[in-house]
Amino acid sequence: ISGILCEAPRDSKGQLLGIITGIGINIYTKSFPDDIKHTAGSLNCPDLDKNLLTARLTERLIWWADRLHDPALIAAYKEHSFLLGKEVSFEQNGQSITGTAVDINDEGNLIVEADRTYVLSSGEVSLRSWE
Repeated sequence: ISGILCEAPRDSKGQLLGIITGIGINIYTKSFPDDIKHTAGSLNCPDLDKNLLTARLTERLIWWADRLHDPALIAAYKEHSFLLGKEVSFEQNGQSITGTAVDINDEGNLIVEADRTYVLSSGEVSLRSWE
């Protein structure tokens, strides 16, 4: 239904210029390309007020941004995570790995148990099934 994009643009000398973060939400999408049609989703809410959704999302982001070091942030993240306890897949070093999402640590990293324990701080994680 949604995705987060973070980029770190650099100048010609390799100096970091800043961080750009974006959120995309599929609201009206009814079909997706074959390569993502089994994993992508949409709210499919034709009556949704996009401005109100954007305003409420922004309010919550600002509210949590003021509390980045509050342990309640990770607790809320865990409580609302749909990955914990589920089988997930991700790529690391060009290899596809499947395991179980078992926890989110205090830094917000996803902990996945597979052939070993993986601590994921970035990247794309997909659910293996839509239970």
